[in-house]
Amino acid sequence: DKKDKKDKKDKKSKEEPKPAAEPAKEPLVPNSPLTHFNGINPAQNFENPLNYATPLVEDYRRKSKELAFKQNAELYPKRDQLQQQLKSLSEQATSIQIAKQQIIRETKQQFDDIIARLNTIESQKLNTIQAQSQAVTQQLADIQRFVDTIPSSQPNVPLDEASQHGFVARYPEMHQELTYLSSRPSPLENSSKVDTRFPREMRNLLTASQEAEELKVLLNVKNRLIWGLIEERNALASQ
Repeated sequence: DKKDKKDKKDKKSKEEPKPAAEPAKEPLVPNSPLTHFNGINPAQNFENPLNYATPLVEDYRRKSKELAFKQNAELYPKRDQLQQQLKSLSEQATSIQIAKQQIIRETKQQFDDIIARLNTIESQKLNTIQAQSQAVTQQLADIQRFVDTIPSSQPNVPLDEASQHGFVARYPEMHQELTYLSSRPSPLENSSKVDTRFPREMRNLLTASQEAEELKVLLNVKNRLIWGLIEERNALASQ
């Protein structure tokens, strides 16, 4: 039975006609330059030339449009973003330079003001010293003038009788003047010494700034402690 069935099957397959071979397909666009840059693997293009279905000019136009669209949608916005960032950085650098110059001007102005005040104080101190120096110089000149009139200060100069009578006659006056010159208070006797110290404004400013920072830290600690106590009180009140 198996042998009969096999013979019938072979006989039937021989009697059935085989389908005719399909004719070769023509390219979609005949007589046009084609390209394999259409998303198909180039290796497949060589195996099957029918894959060259896109004309070169159309493929170029399509891909140019796609690239232009992607460029406008993605690349140009990225470029604009980077240019804006670069502009922002340049503006920040300019702002930093302007801020620095402003601080320099303010600092120089403060220094100029401090120096001007120092010059004023210096002038006042020097004027006082100059006045005292002139007073001392005047007393020295008065003493030297008196000494020059005493005959004993000129031993080599002989005095005639008239000069001797004149000296004796002027003796009380000269004695009184000598006493006055000797006992007259010196210019520095009743005046205090000029203070050579100057106000240290910069040091005082730095000290005040440091103290302010320390006080700020203490205030922050105090505020945290106060808020902690308030939170503890609120927590106890809510229980």
